[in-house]
Amino acid sequence: MGEYFFLLIFIPLFASALSLYFRGNKAVENGITLIFSFSYILFAGYLLLTSQYNHELVAGDWPSGIGIKLKSDLMALLMITVVGFMYFAGALYGLSKKTIENHRNYLFLYHSLFLGLTGAFLTNDLFNLFVWFEITLMSSYVLVVLGEEKERLIGGLKYIILNFCSGLIFLLSIGLIYQATKTLDFSTLSERLNYLYQENPAYVRALAFSLFSAFAIKSAFFPLFFWLPESYPRLSPGLSGVLAGLLTKLGLYAMLRVFGQVFPHDMTFFTVVLILSALTLLIGVWGAVIQGHIRKILSYHIISQVGFIGVAVSFSFYPDKKISMLAQGAALFYIIHHIIVKTNLFFISGLIQIKKGSEELKDLSGLFRRYPFLALLFLIPAGSLIGIPPLSGFWAKLSLFKISIETRYLWVCLFMILGSFFTLFSMVKIWSNSFWGEVEDHSPLESVHISSYLAIILLCLLTICISLNPNWLYILSNKVGL
Repeated sequence: MGEYFFLLIFIPLFASALSLYFRGNKAVENGITLIFSFSYILFAGYLLLTSQYNHELVAGDWPSGIGIKLKSDLMALLMITVVGFMYFAGALYGLSKKTIENHRNYLFLYHSLFLGLTGAFLTNDLFNLFVWFEITLMSSYVLVVLGEEKERLIGGLKYIILNFCSGLIFLLSIGLIYQATKTLDFSTLSERLNYLYQENPAYVRALAFSLFSAFAIKSAFFPLFFWLPESYPRLSPGLSGVLAGLLTKLGLYAMLRVFGQVFPHDMTFFTVVLILSALTLLIGVWGAVIQGHIRKILSYHIISQVGFIGVAVSFSFYPDKKISMLAQGAALFYIIHHIIVKTNLFFISGLIQIKKGSEELKDLSGLFRRYPFLALLFLIPAGSLIGIPPLSGFWAKLSLFKISIETRYLWVCLFMILGSFFTLFSMVKIWSNSFWGEVEDHSPLESVHISSYLAIILLCLLTICISLNPNWLYILSNKVGL
């Protein structure tokens, strides 16, 4: 079955086509979405659990390096499996929504988004990585501005402009890399870049910085992160949860894949990316501390957590091979943990909005006494985001501290301690203002559909599974660096 991994691309492709054909018939569209997204999880999970990876396919029987090459290695299958859970959870959460999820074009674009993500994880070619990035982003562009609210359109415009600039830099970088190496296939490119690095390290380093700037914009690195808190809080909670969990991680995955496994490891490049990651970590969490709106706090936390993951990603191209391998596993573990936790927190904020009609902390009080189950669901991902043991965030951060201490970059530990403290502070701020305090006597504005709870419970169970037995994910993640 492993040689049929390319069917992972066809699942969201067929689902998007069927959604377009049955557009307007929400019952049929929802059924298609649930069936195809669940099938996606089953197939990806089967390939991962039966170790059916390291298969390759060159489309049209063209020679390798000329035809479009797809590869299902362990890193790709790990990412696709966790993305599959977000695919299904997002479909569940959006079943009964009367917001943008009810738009007649929403599910077509939703499937197209996951089509692009799947292709990006499976591609083994730098240009096709760009193509799949753009498929993902084109779907997200329309989803972000799919509505008539002025604030949403303004935030969406910033998102589109910055990502357009990122795409242009990405394409120009690809052109320069091809000019220097005459290939874009990852396997061949790695050999030729290493050879070129021996002759002209400054030029290879310049190529790396050019490509990194494109990925950094997409990942919301400092200082070009302002588009994220301007756009995500203005979307519906279901859509913002899916985008918040996945899109910045796509950029981080690309860094891990390209700089950790393709480009030669360079100390100057490593140092610059490490410093930018530490700044992103701290500035993002400071932004969260001063906010008074739940999803704005969570949006700034995305930036902060991008900084944490960026620390691991930067160590993945540390010149020492042992550290690089450990860092690749740590980065992948952190990415998977954060996708689950961040999506879940955005979903929970949507339930608060439904029940109270607001996400402003000043308007909320007493949720714990009135909705104790919702409070419990919030505590699991919130505690994991902070890094409270034994939740998954603790294990993710522990590996970063271990790597930083082993390499004697103790100042990075200080940044991570400060970031974790302010994360704790801002999450306690949400808890004390929203869940604690006196119970308000007015009834909820509308009831919450059971499917929304099921999506949140599914993600909470995933977090608990990783938290109580992190070794299985650590073992798989660390195999990626071998």
